[in-house]
Amino acid sequence: DSGSPEEISKSVGSEIHAFIDGNKQFDDLTMLCFHYFGPKDGWFVREFDAKTSELENVLAFLDEGLEETLEKLHKEGRLLQISPSRKVTVSRIEKDMEKLGNLYWLGYQDCLDKWEELQEYLFS
Repeated sequence: DSGSPEEISKSVGSEIHAFIDGNKQFDDLTMLCFHYFGPKDGWFVREFDAKTSELENVLAFLDEGLEETLEKLHKEGRLLQISPSRKVTVSRIEKDMEKLGNLYWLGYQDCLDKWEELQEYLFS
């Protein structure tokens, strides 16, 4: 057992801050950590080399089963899913700042559009 999702998130965050060594943050940092209660041989268990070159493989692996799981949780009312209202045309490792800015504002507007649903989900 590696600890709770909270402990893991704090540990990873500390490692990131140690790695950047006081340099100014120039982009958002999003971290998702959750406890998987499924079988150890389920689709979510797989090891990858800790190299940037493996990132695309990791993301492709997660996409295989994550979408189905998220949809199930959403239907059960255990997850509020806010997704882009238009087709996203950026790559997972996008360098075009204009495309990233447009995606940011799309996400911002989509959240505003779902604000009442978000409030109801969080506080009911």
